[in-house]
Amino acid sequence: MRLLTLIALTLSLVTLPPAAAQDTSPAPWPPENPQALFGPEVEIISTEMGSSQFVNGIFYSDDEARVLHIWSWGVYPFPYGFIKAAALYELPDNRYYIKDYDWDDDEAPAWWLLDLKTAEWLKLRDQPQQVQTRCGSIPFNEDQRSYVESRVMIVGSNREIYFCDLASGIRTPAARPPGDAPFEANPISVIEFQESNSDTPQVNCEVRWQHADSLQWTMYTLPSSCQFERTVDDDHFYYRTVSSDRTTARLMAADKLTGESRLVYAGEIEAMDWLSPDARYAALVIGSDNYIDNLPGQRGGIYFSEGAELWLIDLVDDRILLKTPAYECISLSPLWCPWVKPLTDDLVALRTSVGYPVVDLFSLFSLSQGTMTASDIDGRLGSLFTGDWAFLYGAAQDESGTADEMDIYNVTTLQRVDLAAVATEPDYSLSHFIYLGDGYFRISIRYDIEWTGKGENPLYDVVAYRIRVNAPGL
Repeated sequence: MRLLTLIALTLSLVTLPPAAAQDTSPAPWPPENPQALFGPEVEIISTEMGSSQFVNGIFYSDDEARVLHIWSWGVYPFPYGFIKAAALYELPDNRYYIKDYDWDDDEAPAWWLLDLKTAEWLKLRDQPQQVQTRCGSIPFNEDQRSYVESRVMIVGSNREIYFCDLASGIRTPAARPPGDAPFEANPISVIEFQESNSDTPQVNCEVRWQHADSLQWTMYTLPSSCQFERTVDDDHFYYRTVSSDRTTARLMAADKLTGESRLVYAGEIEAMDWLSPDARYAALVIGSDNYIDNLPGQRGGIYFSEGAELWLIDLVDDRILLKTPAYECISLSPLWCPWVKPLTDDLVALRTSVGYPVVDLFSLFSLSQGTMTASDIDGRLGSLFTGDWAFLYGAAQDESGTADEMDIYNVTTLQRVDLAAVATEPDYSLSHFIYLGDGYFRISIRYDIEWTGKGENPLYDVVAYRIRVNAPGL
């Protein structure tokens, strides 16, 4: 009886009811209830199907079925002799030049003209030379994929230059020909770097640059590796020099034109993390063991001694605004590993990645007021896209599991508005998002059942939603 009881218990443990078995059927496509994927402040305005397989978002060449799919137009069967669509060039009057070329074949490309309205194909004798546009006849260039919606530069008989809008044909005179433009702001046309004494403690960097107007060369030498500090402004190179006993580093700013250098800051500087555009504020990693662990131009990783700090410094007033612990940025590490992300002229975010799976935490710091506000949420904070609003994206967790999430966040009011969240384990994922203005967004969701092993992806595997968000300031 005891043996039968154990067998019955074992069977009850390994035999799952149908509800507990893993669901291997693909999710419906397109989503049956798309509003459930968006936040409560989101209104869906329109829906449009798309494909991740379309080249440049324009076409897909199905060589087995011998048909060409063209975005928003339809399907066009290959004509006799057509091999493979390698590139499409949009022309006025709903036509395309099509480059017929197989990369695995040694044959020269063939060129075709397709009329989208009549579905008529015309094989050309040679590569197109000119294109008739609203701006007149202009040379054909394979790097330009559209002769309908972009701008082109036109040079007149007297060297006058115009920018012409291909959609309207309107010409705008350029300020002056490029060869006659003044170069007071940035005269450098070519700049070269050469390290010397690379095998000795004192490494020098020889800098040579050519004046774009006079073509004269200027040369100077900096007492530094040519691998300058990561963050520089438009007019200076920033580099460090280290004392012979490696206790102190001097952060220097060198004029790009003359090489004349000035002292920016001195101390146990291990690295330069950030510099404001006006060069007033800097974020420096300061060591704590009275020894410079990271030499200028050092290859490999950057290592900080225990107790190292990230300092936010006002270089004009010579004032330390903030000190916070700094550690090595190691994946899976739970330590505070901050770096600076500028948001406005006054506001920066201190971000760090912690834990596993990795999530981002951030705090907001006002440079002028010297105050920091710790956010009560986690997520990867993006750049501002309008006003004080920034994208906030990452992985959200709740009782239903982990979701791929995209929200917006106001860095002034600290308001968070949910945009979209889709489960990552099933078959949907967020693939694209853009702000259109006036509170409107375009968010795309991709369908991938090949990755989850549930079948073959359809050709139209992306759905784009145009949405409107009810939030102040948008």
